[in-house]
Amino acid sequence: MSTNITTARQADKIIVLDGGVVSNIGTHEELVVKDSLYKSLWDIQGDLEETFNKYVEEAVA
Repeated sequence: MSTNITTARQADKIIVLDGGVVSNIGTHEELVVKDSLYKSLWDIQGDLEETFNKYVEEAVA
């Protein structure tokens, strides 16, 4: 069990719960190509990491 999506990516099987109900089951590769809660969360995390990295690069420059 993990609340960290990066850690969940490494799992053999991911079960996504939405309000206590299973909304998706699959591997990372299967879930990121579907219009799913998992893909939405993955995309949000990617956007946040991109923004964070941009600010770090600007602060160091």
